[in-house]
Amino acid sequence: MTPIRGLFILAGFPLLFLLSTGCASQKKEPAPVLSSESTCIQGTVWLQGPNSSYPTRYPRAKVTAWRHGTEEPLGEAVADERGNYCLQIPLAGYRADLRVWGLMNFRGKNYACRSEINNISLSGVSKRCGTGQECTRIDIMTVCEEFIPARRRN
Repeated sequence: MTPIRGLFILAGFPLLFLLSTGCASQKKEPAPVLSSESTCIQGTVWLQGPNSSYPTRYPRAKVTAWRHGTEEPLGEAVADERGNYCLQIPLAGYRADLRVWGLMNFRGKNYACRSEINNISLSGVSKRCGTGQECTRIDIMTVCEEFIPARRRN
């Protein structure tokens, strides 16, 4: 087989594969329409360090919102360098839970930092982060404890 003929065979294989699998004739389902009605929760994430009696801001902390009492996620945000966050979630007349969980290393030891605020009543008015509108304000205080991973049993 000449190199040019081999090139044509290789170039034609993907086309043959697509036609034989039916990709060219499949209809794509439209993307689900997301509600434009949403509200926001904003605040500051604070860190109560392992060896500190004063709270400090917790930069880049991940804040997640869940439908109250369930494992249904509503949204997430990452705090900025000063620990400030703004979380946009769907407006649907329910209550929410906020969770923060993260790992940090302090003086050679690993710490798990976490917090949970439950049963938050949300504003029934559509509001957006970054527009100057007053979002529901919730500051979150995390507590850090030494993290010792479980050992595997052989």
